[in-house]
Amino acid sequence: PFASAVEQYVDRERQRQALLRAEAQQLEQQMDEKKEELNEWQQKKDPEPKAHPATLEARQALCKQGAVFAPFYALVEFREDVPEPLQQTIEATMLATGLLDSLVTAEPLTVKHDRVLRAQPQLMAHTLADYLQPDRAADTQVPLSEVEAVLQSIRIGHDETSDSLLTIEEDGSYRIGLVQGHAVPVEQVRFIGRTARIRYRETQMQNIQQELAALEARKQRVEA
Repeated sequence: PFASAVEQYVDRERQRQALLRAEAQQLEQQMDEKKEELNEWQQKKDPEPKAHPATLEARQALCKQGAVFAPFYALVEFREDVPEPLQQTIEATMLATGLLDSLVTAEPLTVKHDRVLRAQPQLMAHTLADYLQPDRAADTQVPLSEVEAVLQSIRIGHDETSDSLLTIEEDGSYRIGLVQGHAVPVEQVRFIGRTARIRYRETQMQNIQQELAALEARKQRVEA
């Protein structure tokens, strides 16, 4: 009986050690993934909304052709008097409508797997230009006048008499032709304005570093 008990104990211990080794290996893999994710964020010059690989490839092709363009969010910043909750709503709405990452170009462009904003200024109307302004420090050759014209083309508030194809509301509602919708809110402004992008990048890196530290602590406990 004693020998049998010892054998059972040894078997259970082997199983426990095998499970701990497997868990440690899994934690090591998760840490490697987090380290890779952290490195990607450290290498990023600027955070950007997720885009389809085909879109990224098409934009690289445009760059090689010498086309002058930039995504809308990288060309604008909020006016100082726009409160933060409204900033969040506007960014969420621009994300939902596809405006945020659409291209603004110096000259007319035909794009593939992408979107371009064609300015149709709504003069004497309540537009996005009342909330956003061109970022004069943006690293781009897209003319400020074109950015301003695009801002003046996006109406704020629904007007039955308007011929505008796109309108957005301060509450996150929007209309694109026949389509009406409401944007999913965002917790913080992430892309509009250089300061917001810097803050978002730093927050992401801090979060990943905290996750890495938690994984490392867990791995040490498993291996103890």
